[in-house]
Amino acid sequence: MNRNAIQFHDLVRQCCLDVGDGYRAKNDELGEGGPVFLRSAYLQNSGFVFDKPVRFRSADVTKFGPKISRIDDVVITTKGNSTGRVGRIRREQVGAVYSPHLSYWRSRNAERLNQIFLYYWSLGSEFQSQLSGMAHSTDMAPYLSLRDQLRLTISLPPIEQQNAIASILGALDDKIELNRRMNETLEAMARAIFKDWFVDFGPTRAKMEGRAPYLAPDIWSLFPERLDEEGKPEGWQHRRLLDLCELKRGYDLPIAQREQGSVPIISSSGFSGTHNQSMATAPGVVTGRYGTIGHAFFIEEDFWPLNTALYVRDFKGSAPRFVFYILNSIDFMIYSDKGAVPGINRNHLHEHVVIKPSSDVEKQFASMLEPFWQRQRLNKLENASLAATRDLLLPKLMSGEIRVKDAEKVIEEVA
Repeated sequence: MNRNAIQFHDLVRQCCLDVGDGYRAKNDELGEGGPVFLRSAYLQNSGFVFDKPVRFRSADVTKFGPKISRIDDVVITTKGNSTGRVGRIRREQVGAVYSPHLSYWRSRNAERLNQIFLYYWSLGSEFQSQLSGMAHSTDMAPYLSLRDQLRLTISLPPIEQQNAIASILGALDDKIELNRRMNETLEAMARAIFKDWFVDFGPTRAKMEGRAPYLAPDIWSLFPERLDEEGKPEGWQHRRLLDLCELKRGYDLPIAQREQGSVPIISSSGFSGTHNQSMATAPGVVTGRYGTIGHAFFIEEDFWPLNTALYVRDFKGSAPRFVFYILNSIDFMIYSDKGAVPGINRNHLHEHVVIKPSSDVEKQFASMLEPFWQRQRLNKLENASLAATRDLLLPKLMSGEIRVKDAEKVIEEVA
């Protein structure tokens, strides 16, 4: 495969590529109502992850110019321990404003440079080998300047080959993205059912108001006919969280001591790598103790909870999924120690009062939603297979070791 090695600087000069950095926002510009301020911390290995992102006060975006994200922009972190982490702008992030510690790469000429090819190139060895020699340290952390980025050299095959490579690898990632969105939709539906049953008491309120049943008769009959004087369904009990489950602090595991393996490591913010040894058995529920608090994670394989997290050591007969949704419904900030870095004491959290339904309703909740969770598990397994195929093909396609037609055959086998 014929390839043309060219520097980013020359592609910019030829109006084929834009290389830019983010907007330096002032504190009084941030608030609510405007576009998302896309911070480098939001870019994880799995893509952009944020729940309640920082936003600008004003919806007026004219001052941001090209620093507003566009579909398929290649984004790279430029400062801190994550320097060189690469992401791709998906539909959900379009219209956000890049922060100063992010740079973006954007093709300006689709006849010379395929934008999706550029993304996959950034995941390959040619870029990564150059990155290791460019990112230098400041007094704070590793840093990758715009000048460094313009010195990057990319080997470009003919545009027809770029398009074909982008199509093959993009099809795999599109399927992964589709499964991810499906799982998000299923999770949103499950949370809505939990809220209706156990927070808003929808079935009991419907009975009191004489509305028609909206659940199957065998499920509908399990809900009390009225609310008691405390405003909860009759027969349901106030209980401490400790009566439903016992939380325990996770275990320290410095990066230098981690061994190659398949056991997930779970921190306060979720998945944080793998190890060859577990400290907790599945199914597991983990939530943040220090750093990131307020989010619970359901783990379906034996795992290692880090010391920044709390994990459920004993479910005390409660359905693990029910405990997971209970933890996600608690406002953790009322128990935060209000320090510069949010933290929470498990003993305080144990005293949080929750409403425990009858065991029959709790079991029915888990039974009703099991098909949702099964579909999520299958999607995750398929995504793991698709990602493995993509990671196998990417370096071979980029180096020319495998032809496009041969790669297409591999895709047909896993599709």
